[in-house]
Amino acid sequence: MGDATLSRRLREFLASLPNSLIHYDSGHDRSLCQYVIDGLEAPEPEGPAPQVTWKRLDGLHAAYERWWQAHPELCSRRHHALTDAMALRGAATAGAI
Repeated sequence: MGDATLSRRLREFLASLPNSLIHYDSGHDRSLCQYVIDGLEAPEPEGPAPQVTWKRLDGLHAAYERWWQAHPELCSRRHHALTDAMALRGAATAGAI
């Protein structure tokens, strides 16, 4: 998928939600997501401009690392977006936040 399509589809998805809330654990991740929402290099991104609320997940590191220790079979996929999302969900479910 090209950059313009990625940006447009993310903007459309987020705009379709009544209260878009994006959780993040790294400022770098938030910046990358915002960059895509803003259209990457496009001077005027396509699609509606979503209203997004950002929430940083602080105090998550220890639970996140425990999740990885409990799932060694997935360690080769660490930093893959879907696998990292599963790890963050697992950490949050464990009561870290």
